[in-house]
Amino acid sequence: KTADPEKMQELRDLYRQEVGGYKSPLDCIRSLAARSGSLDAELDFLVESAEADLNSKALSPSRDPEELGRIMSDLKNVRDIKSTCDEVAKMIGRMNAQFGETASLGAAEATERLISMMAGAAVSKEDVATFIGELGAKGAQTRYDCCKEFQKMMRNLPDSLFAGGNESRLGAVTATQALLDDLTAELEEA
Repeated sequence: KTADPEKMQELRDLYRQEVGGYKSPLDCIRSLAARSGSLDAELDFLVESAEADLNSKALSPSRDPEELGRIMSDLKNVRDIKSTCDEVAKMIGRMNAQFGETASLGAAEATERLISMMAGAAVSKEDVATFIGELGAKGAQTRYDCCKEFQKMMRNLPDSLFAGGNESRLGAVTATQALLDDLTAELEEA
């Protein structure tokens, strides 16, 4: 909500790019994250604009109403990805504060890796171990705690963010549990 003509044009361009050229929640979050604006404000703008577009009485919607409704739903999933990014950032902060281990990846890069993993066919125990290792978790207790956090994230994300839906999400939870079992055994041996 601005009166600045330059900002208004920038927002119109954002809407055309993200809604007019919409592909998926993962592509949308990648695109928005690459911009320098406020991700939360841009998401709010896109959802509100899509709702206004769909409910417009004077003009017909810019896309098929059913398609626009699906995009609005998916834009809400983008918020879930953003929340995941925030959770990854908190996990990295705890890893540093609690264990004195510095993360190798920043929150944005870690989230990008997580998104790529979710876009694949299936998440394996090795995928989870690699992700946690890429974060920089070295000690057994740190890896265990990161793995618990990872599993919690996988449980809370909507099925629609996974390439294979619910089956892929549950597979990621199961793979993470297998790694947790291995880490538990490692901690018990120490």
